Amino acid sequence: MIFDYIPALIDGLGLTLLITFFSISLGTIGGIILGVLSFIKSPLHIMARIYVEIFLGIPVLILLIWVYYVLPEISPLLIISPFWTAVLSMSLSASAFIAEIINGGLRSVSKGQMDAALMLGISKSDAIRHIILPQSIQTMWPALIMQYITIYKLVPLASTIGVMEILHTGGLIIHKTYEPIAVYSTIAIFFMLTVYPLNLFARKIRNRHARKELLYRI
Repeated sequence: MIFDYIPALIDGLGLTLLITFFSISLGTIGGIILGVLSFIKSPLHIMARIYVEIFLGIPVLILLIWVYYVLPEISPLLIISPFWTAVLSMSLSASAFIAEIINGGLRSVSKGQMDAALMLGISKSDAIRHIILPQSIQTMWPALIMQYITIYKLVPLASTIGVMEILHTGGLIIHKTYEPIAVYSTIAIFFMLTVYPLNLFARKIRNRHARKELLYRI
């Protein structure tokens, strides 16, 4: 019975969530740096844009395969465990998408506020940190949460390199039970139960921001 294997699926879900946590954390740090570099037109602006364009265009599955199978061919020193291959690949991809969200959020704030800050003698970096970024966070949050959900739902791709996340665990259970419908349906339910609260949270933030925008217009 599928119920006998629920603990194993929960263990797989735990590893899925752990990969998601590291990927979101590293991807967000990288995305903020890349997004700000793109916004301030720094000397590193071109390099940041090249990075973003490259990783926006590479599917996560290709990244997983390339990091896990190709890097060791370049040098044995580049052999990475399946777990950290998944984290690295997800982070590289996520940072590009998050950078676009950060860049778009920063640009949503009136340019006049940056000009006013510079006229008052505030440095551009301080203006971004203390004036532009706090205002843009409200517009960024719904998109960021949806991106985080997307990362979470992409983690099962790591099963292709042998990571024992929930989908790979489900595959092993199917080999023992020959119940693919029950196993995959249970996995789908697990994902639905974990993603649904995040969707509600993102919708709540989006509605709150919409109400604020309406009040400002009035």
